[in-house]
Amino acid sequence: AALHSIAEQNVAFNRGLTSGNIDRRRLYRAPTTGQVFHLKLRRFELHNDVALLVDCTGSMAEPARWTKVEAIYQTIFSELVRYNPSARLFGYSERGNTCRLTELYRAGRFYSVQPHGKTASGEALIATALTMRRRRRPLILHLTDGASNWGCGVPEAIRSCKREGVRVLTLGLDCDPMSVTALQEEYGDLIKFVDDVAKLPETLRSLLAARKSPPSGERKP
Repeated sequence: AALHSIAEQNVAFNRGLTSGNIDRRRLYRAPTTGQVFHLKLRRFELHNDVALLVDCTGSMAEPARWTKVEAIYQTIFSELVRYNPSARLFGYSERGNTCRLTELYRAGRFYSVQPHGKTASGEALIATALTMRRRRRPLILHLTDGASNWGCGVPEAIRSCKREGVRVLTLGLDCDPMSVTALQEEYGDLIKFVDDVAKLPETLRSLLAARKSPPSGERKP
């Protein structure tokens, strides 16, 4: 429902049918095939080029926590691909002082990684933005449980994404009070927090409704 609220309705016609509504442009087929009918199809689509980016760093390593996060990102992404089959899913971790970006969904199958390392959210945002097509109002939906502690700063990364026309929105998952404060300083109005999975759809809807608000560091006058 959260994604349905921002998807755009498209109308298409399935023509050349043997039943349905009469298609006057196909009446010449009546004496031969009888395929003179059509049906109007209404579909909701998300036209943004969308990537879901998941924090897979050391703070997520506790097995029960990671199992919960896997369920959350798989649920969100399953909805994303319903509205945009070209959506992509990435996870980021750090090993050997390198931020690693891993694709977690390919050819209809989900994959996973072992959470590890420092949280290089800024690096991951920039790397994800580089994979996106600029002509389709690109959007990165980012899931994390804590502030960046390595690599380039998040505000700088958001500004870099904005220059490239890429929108960044973040969901904070099960964040402690210190992390909430730190994340609010990094993301400003571009983050919402969720502690109860039952409230995830409502929180996600609220976050997506803010997709046209100014990025962190650029408040409305």
